[in-house]
Amino acid sequence: MNVSTSRDNDFDYHFLTYMLTKIDQWKRDVMEVCNVFEIGEEEKRKALSDLDRLEEEILDILIFH
Repeated sequence: MNVSTSRDNDFDYHFLTYMLTKIDQWKRDVMEVCNVFEIGEEEKRKALSDLDRLEEEILDILIFH
């Protein structure tokens, strides 16, 4: 039987909010790397799209659970 405790929920919340801050940093890193190495717009859009999708999934978890 898997019982969720308040402590577990607090950890989940803090971990997920931490991940949101990391995603923001990763987006900035992607932009910088793409500019430095002159990576094309298509590749940049794909990388940012993947991060956006991850961000949306985390937000859904935080909002709906």
